[in-house]
Amino acid sequence: GLVVTQLDIQPGECIKVKGKILSDAKGFAVNVGKDSSNLMLHFNPRFDCHGDVNTIVCNSKQDGVWGEEDRKADFPFQHGDKTEVSL
Repeated sequence: GLVVTQLDIQPGECIKVKGKILSDAKGFAVNVGKDSSNLMLHFNPRFDCHGDVNTIVCNSKQDGVWGEEDRKADFPFQHGDKTEVSL
């Protein structure tokens, strides 16, 4: 997948991610943070993976420890669609 590092993001600024969801995707994730152990945002729409169906899971991670998950059942994504996520 796509990995971006060394971004200088300031409060109030936005990151836009555009792409096409594969027709057989089980889910996808967008991670924003310093490194894999320190994520200020883990955005993970799940079509059918990790026991979740059509659920968006958001979380954060500090020093390798996950925070409390936030789950949403409002699922606007469709297989094969182009999508844009603004974070």
